[in-house]
Amino acid sequence: MSLATVCREAAAEAGVAPPAAVIGSAETVAIRLLAAARQEIFSMAESATWSVLVREHRFAAAASAAQPDGLPDDFARIVDGTVWDRTGARPLAGPLTAQQWQAARAARAGTAARPAFRIFAGAFHLHPAPARAGGEIAFEYVTNGIVAAADGARRRSWEADDDSFLLSEDIATMGVKWRFKKAVGLAYDDDLDEYLSVLARAIARDGGSPVLRADGAAPPPPLAAAIPEGDFPEN
Repeated sequence: MSLATVCREAAAEAGVAPPAAVIGSAETVAIRLLAAARQEIFSMAESATWSVLVREHRFAAAASAAQPDGLPDDFARIVDGTVWDRTGARPLAGPLTAQQWQAARAARAGTAARPAFRIFAGAFHLHPAPARAGGEIAFEYVTNGIVAAADGARRRSWEADDDSFLLSEDIATMGVKWRFKKAVGLAYDDDLDEYLSVLARAIARDGGSPVLRADGAAPPPPLAAAIPEGDFPEN
């Protein structure tokens, strides 16, 4: 389902004549539908850690706090609890707060510290800085490429009528409808309630759920790894 289809269906359900085109149109209806569609996809993408938007990033650590290759170009936000030093087979603490980061940086040289990370100033930072370059760091993140162009290229927002949203376009249509109706002064409370209910169910189903045993027995433990102390291992 394309942007054009989402907007036309939302308009029809709102009781107004659907526009012939959306991107580049000077029609008031098209302009308001596009604004609603852009608001909707950003809001929906931020509402959960959707499995279809999750990616893995791996990079070779540099011998410095700031990591030149630490963040991918399509980075939106990190998935908490997924940052690992693959070379040392241990998780990294973080993301540290600004206060924790400054306290760690101010610690005396030679003080034992668990490797940690913080993302700020548009870069991924490690503490303590690796003594040598080359160790592999990996984590999962949410991409900001939430729209697919006709040729498959990922985009941050709608740019053409034939662009497609990577999440549920049926739910997006419901979101565009209530947002559009609110913008033009129509009653939208029932539409919003239905949208929120459907969205909540979709979030609950996304990515599956852990298996629970009927007999109450504990599930098998997750894979475990030894977590050594100290700085990043030297290569």
